Amino acid sequence: MPISKIRAACAVLFGLCAAPVAAQNATFIQTIDITAGMDVTYNTTLATGDRLQFFYQDGGGVGNVPGLESLTVTINGATQCQNAACDGDSQTIASDGPVAIRVQGQARSNQPFRFYIQCNSTGANGCVVNSVTGGATGGGGSGGGSGGGSGSPATPTPSNASAAKAAAASGAASSGAAGQAITAAMAARNGGAPLSVTRNAMFFAAPSNDLGRNIWGSLTYQSIGGDIDGQGADLTFGIDVFSTDMMALGLALSYGDHEIEVAGVTYDTTALAVGPYVSARITDTLTTDAYILYAEPDYDVGAISYSSDRIMAGIDLNMSYAIGTTDGTAYARISGFAEDLPSKAPGGARDVSQVMASFGSRFDFANMGGISPYAVLGVDFIRFDDGATETSSTSPRIGFGFSQELGAGALTMDIMGNEVFEDARSVRLSIGYSAEF
Repeated sequence: MPISKIRAACAVLFGLCAAPVAAQNATFIQTIDITAGMDVTYNTTLATGDRLQFFYQDGGGVGNVPGLESLTVTINGATQCQNAACDGDSQTIASDGPVAIRVQGQARSNQPFRFYIQCNSTGANGCVVNSVTGGATGGGGSGGGSGGGSGSPATPTPSNASAAKAAAASGAASSGAAGQAITAAMAARNGGAPLSVTRNAMFFAAPSNDLGRNIWGSLTYQSIGGDIDGQGADLTFGIDVFSTDMMALGLALSYGDHEIEVAGVTYDTTALAVGPYVSARITDTLTTDAYILYAEPDYDVGAISYSSDRIMAGIDLNMSYAIGTTDGTAYARISGFAEDLPSKAPGGARDVSQVMASFGSRFDFANMGGISPYAVLGVDFIRFDDGATETSSTSPRIGFGFSQELGAGALTMDIMGNEVFEDARSVRLSIGYSAEF
């Protein structure tokens, strides 16, 4: 396993291993659609340590650019790269001052291609295009994404922090949905009941045979508002088997699809996660669950597509008790995720992580007219690291829901509110039918 993934897992569980990344101020990505001949120059002012990167369309590399006849990039008159060597090439600026980035390209007949210039800045000036000269040299090519060869700059991508916030929102949503689905499945198994209503999702579970195997699934919808906006859904399934009378081992599969908007720019992300989980009964009233899942999320933002590595993990301790006719379950949980963003992400390569410590209790009230209501009260302590800065916040967690027997199963509905990270609030709503099968 690569060192970055080991560091990611360590960051989730202990928050100690993520390597620091220098603060970054601004970024741009210039899109150049080359339909015939092209000769365009971007004039900017950069600082020592600023980084320029070059790559071909949509992360597909040169193999996805059959129309490439020739391409040359020069920086301040010196050749930087040519043709295939330009895909993934980069240059770190050695001294403060003006920088002229010239792109000369030629597309084969009727086979246009797209080329990108990305700038990641550590200086006070940021990455700002001062002027653009040149453009198409024949056949109607376009410079800077203008579509008409005028060479006007493309719309800048958001600040470097935006990719990290998008990863945080989707990572926290998927990690929370998968982790709580596993916890609910194990609660149903350990409690000896075939049905269980989770704290924030439609859930069904049932023994598959008399040999101790169990299959389950959950569906969660989430809306995020505040510093960022977004929505998405996660679908999680699992299968497990008792390895002993007091312990179950399982494998979970979770798919998440989220749309996150940061500073007016939309990130579409999907991720398929897979990994093992374990549950153990310590005493008649005390249980513990743990899981670790791995995913490679795919991101689309404008014309840019990239993938990352994500590890999600968690461990919790649950204690059941009774107050009169109310059944309570107190919980303590540490969960989170760590993600390695690639160089093609806005802001460049960096590690993003979130760790959440949660404490609270669920209260299941007496059945009222066939409806069994419950409430969740708790508090979350959250630490978020976007690869440049760290923030900490404290947030209440409040939820309400009910279950109702219907046929061979139960109709369930609930709503849960808490904070994803500082100034980003989450509301989760679920409705579904739980059934033994």
